[in-house]
Amino acid sequence: MAVDPVTGAVIVTGVSQLLGGFFGRKDAKKAEREEDKFLDEKEAIDKIAKQQGIDRLHASRAEKIRNIDLQKRNSRSSALFQDKLNKQKYDYSLKIRDHQIRQNERKYEKSEKLYGQAIDLNAREAASAKRSQMRELSETVKEKSFANENRIIESLIARGEARVKSGNANSNKIGQAQLFALGQNMAVDAESLFSAKINTGEAIRDIDRNWEQADVNADARRMLKPEDPPMPPSPLVTQIPDFLYPPELEEFHFGPPVLRGHNSVQVPSWGSIFANTAASAVSMYANNYQGTSTQSYGPRDAGPGNY
Repeated sequence: MAVDPVTGAVIVTGVSQLLGGFFGRKDAKKAEREEDKFLDEKEAIDKIAKQQGIDRLHASRAEKIRNIDLQKRNSRSSALFQDKLNKQKYDYSLKIRDHQIRQNERKYEKSEKLYGQAIDLNAREAASAKRSQMRELSETVKEKSFANENRIIESLIARGEARVKSGNANSNKIGQAQLFALGQNMAVDAESLFSAKINTGEAIRDIDRNWEQADVNADARRMLKPEDPPMPPSPLVTQIPDFLYPPELEEFHFGPPVLRGHNSVQVPSWGSIFANTAASAVSMYANNYQGTSTQSYGPRDAGPGNY
């Protein structure tokens, strides 16, 4: 049975397209498998990378917590050491304060002792100076008294001798002259004694003034009664700073989940291959078919017998 050329061409073309679709589907399937393998490997790598990132987050948080714990221990140890040091300084300050108080008390006692000695010495020196002045005045009085007694005795002796030698008349004149001279000498002595008493009084007043000034000077050198120095401030407890721990890790810290990529390779189905092949064959057949009937349905060429 002879095959129409058009039909044969359509069959050949259809078989060729069917084989092309088969091999194309095979290649697409291979590409799809390779794409799936790549996506699976990439998903596995992404999951490993995500897990490593999560592990790093946990390790970083644990390291931060260890560092904070270490800082807390160091801060507590440093605070305890500082408290001991502050207590030691405070105790030493108290010892220095007690030593200063004892030193000031000893200085004050010594100052009071020296002040008492100075007052006593001033009083004894003033008393000695007064006794010296009174002794000089007493010696002057005794000297003048002895001189007056001697003058009186000498005057009496002279009057007796004059009475014996020259008689009563002359003796009276001589006696009056001697009495006058005796009176003058006694008046001079009395004036001298008065001046000596005045000078002695001034000297005693000078001694009193010097005594008073010496006491004032001694009091000026006298140490004031010491007061206790203020207490040193009590040591304060060293404050330990607060430390902020990192928050607990939650899902949003780990980022979005790993998603598998979408395979973009399109694998044609057998139905689509057969459908496309059939459609192509039908279209080709329709475009190339001329028909096999000899009957004419249209007007034929005009001839002499057709009219």
